[in-house]
Amino acid sequence: MANGTGAVSRSFTGEASSISSVYGFISETVPRGGGNDGDVTALKLIADEVFTNITSYSRGGAEENPVTLEIGVENGVVSMTFIDSGFPFDPTSAPSPDIELSAGEREIGGLGIHMIRCMADEILYERAGDKNVLTVKKRLGE
Repeated sequence: MANGTGAVSRSFTGEASSISSVYGFISETVPRGGGNDGDVTALKLIADEVFTNITSYSRGGAEENPVTLEIGVENGVVSMTFIDSGFPFDPTSAPSPDIELSAGEREIGGLGIHMIRCMADEILYERAGDKNVLTVKKRLGE
């Protein structure tokens, strides 16, 4: 995929062990769009958190809730779109954790979404029919 060309997509079973295949898909797709090793690592961290949340908290088993990942690169920006049919969940509306508190004082949850917000340039969510559609955008080389 050259910079500015259409997105490519791949579907994965909705189980945690599929994350290594997700990593492989990112590794083979992003460099062709102009990304470097640091970009690939950041995108893998983002994908790990999103994919783990989908496989951990979504309804149904792996066969009932596959995850489709679409990756596109345009004008130096990678877009990763995750599509699943799990319970509706909009991470863009989730409250930010109070990171000033110690781990013992802080409520459990929310740090992964916080990490994504810090690493990404843009996060978009929509519920399309019975699908969660989460798009995370990251500018290459930053």
